[in-house]
Amino acid sequence: MGAVAEKRGVGRPKGAQFSIPVRTYENAEGIELLQRLAEDQGTSVAAVVRQLVREEARRRGLLAPKHSRGERMRAAAEQMRDYYENSPEVREWEAGPHAYVKDQS
Repeated sequence: MGAVAEKRGVGRPKGAQFSIPVRTYENAEGIELLQRLAEDQGTSVAAVVRQLVREEARRRGLLAPKHSRGERMRAAAEQMRDYYENSPEVREWEAGPHAYVKDQS
C-alpha cells in the first residue's frame, strides 16, 4: 500500500499573488529597443517593462522614491547623531557611575 496523494483543487491557491499579463502593441522599433534594453541589463523584456513602469511612477510621484544605500546610510547616521545628542539615557551614561554615588563624607 502506497501513500495517497492529496488531489489538488482547481484554480489558483487562495491568498497567493500572481502576475497579471499585460498586452501591449508596439511597432518594430519599440520592440527592438525593449529587446536591446533587456539584453543590456541581462534580463527579460517583461522585467524591463516592469522596471520602466515603476521608474516612471516614481518620477511622477506615484511611488515613494527609491533611495540608494548611501542615502539610507546617511539618514541612519543622522538619526544616530540626533539620538546621541538628545537622548537622556545617553546623558546618564556619559555622566558615568560616579554621578550616582552618594558623598560618603
